[in-house]
Amino acid sequence: MKARYWGRLAILLASVLAVFSVARADPQLPIRTGAVVDAADIIRPNQEQALAAKAESLKSQSNVELVVVTLPSLQGYSIERWGRDLGNGWRVGGSAARGVLLIVAPKDREMRIEVGDGLASMLSDGQASSIIDNVIVPQFPSGEMSGGILAGVDAIANAVTRSSGGTVASSPTRSFFDEVDWSVIQKWILWTVFLVLGGYRVARYAYEHPDEFRASFRRSSDDDRNQSNGSSFFSSSGSGSRSSSSSGGSSRSFSGRGASGRW
Repeated sequence: MKARYWGRLAILLASVLAVFSVARADPQLPIRTGAVVDAADIIRPNQEQALAAKAESLKSQSNVELVVVTLPSLQGYSIERWGRDLGNGWRVGGSAARGVLLIVAPKDREMRIEVGDGLASMLSDGQASSIIDNVIVPQFPSGEMSGGILAGVDAIANAVTRSSGGTVASSPTRSFFDEVDWSVIQKWILWTVFLVLGGYRVARYAYEHPDEFRASFRRSSDDDRNQSNGSSFFSSSGSGSRSSSSSGGSSRSFSGRGASGRW
């Protein structure tokens, strides 16, 4: 009985770790409703309309798509991760990634201008950083967040318009550590320790009682095989769907260009 218990425990630990990893794979993106996605509800209605009009004007004049996003929470992820996932998930700027996102997370007091790779010739990382530090953030401490966002959109539009037709701007060199999502790594470390400790207990029991462990593991494998026969169709269909979607090959055109800020 003990061997059967420890064998199932090992399988359970591995399953929990796999499920947890999938669950933490991506932030839960809000539904895109247009050029302004005010999920944090901080933009006044009249200014939301003004932002949408400015985004439409930039699209018609320079063929650049601009999206303003406010987030109620970063869900434990870095705002840089949010920028990449929103840009790629929403395909801002189309296949050429001629797009830019202005992201504000008021609860976490963080913001970011995420620039698509196709817009590097018009909006450099240095320009994005300057807009955050000198135009947007100074208005936030007074509570005028809508005004800061509106001024930031104007500054982005002006920079893009002035730079249209220019040469590709070189991005500042990024450290590997700037790209790491440390929250995910912390979770992996905790679960790895948990799995190692559980695995040690299983291995110790298997070493001390090899015959009982082999017999119980064989019975567990037979039971699991019988239970999985009915669900094999769904797992194979799911993998086929993932394969076809992967082969579709949507390019990740938001690779981390832009700048972040806090207030």
